[in-house]
Amino acid sequence: MWGINAYAQKEIKNDWFFEWNFAVHRFSSHLQIVDSNRGSKASTGYKYVFDLYQLNNMALRKFQIPNTNFSILIGAGLGLNLLPHNSITMPENGFHYLRTKDNSGNSVPVYDISLIDSEETINNKYSVNLLSKFGLNYKINEVSSLVLFSHHGYNLAGPIMEKNLREIRYEDQNFSAVHRLSSWFSFISIGYEFSIK
Repeated sequence: MWGINAYAQKEIKNDWFFEWNFAVHRFSSHLQIVDSNRGSKASTGYKYVFDLYQLNNMALRKFQIPNTNFSILIGAGLGLNLLPHNSITMPENGFHYLRTKDNSGNSVPVYDISLIDSEETINNKYSVNLLSKFGLNYKINEVSSLVLFSHHGYNLAGPIMEKNLREIRYEDQNFSAVHRLSSWFSFISIGYEFSIK
């Protein structure tokens, strides 16, 4: 996946801040078959791409560490997720071929694969996350700081969407797989902040 994230903070009173955060994420879901006979993982050529938009609102409290340039930030809030239906795409034929290895270790295409039955379900086009944020701020001067943040999102509504690959036929054997997207997340960000006075 990749994402673009933009945010702004406003100090509403001493050491209390409000943050607006907008993010766009693009996810790519791939399917591989572990071919034990050939001793390799085989890529199917299947790629399932979808976008997720997030609008997050948070309240943060800053705690200054005495006699240092460091401060700790703790925040919580709510986030709105939007999964546009028209952003979900898959190659028209699903699978094209497997690429695996022969006995000599050379990569070769194998065409004996097909997607027989599949179903896509959007459970929640809109969903809400409970958010938390923990951070460390190092003040360089009056307008600039270095920041380290830990972000967490908790979705109580279950998976946003599911892709059920009910039947995949490969070399006269049937396989199945289910791909689920949930908006639970955790990540760490490191950055530079510039304050507009």
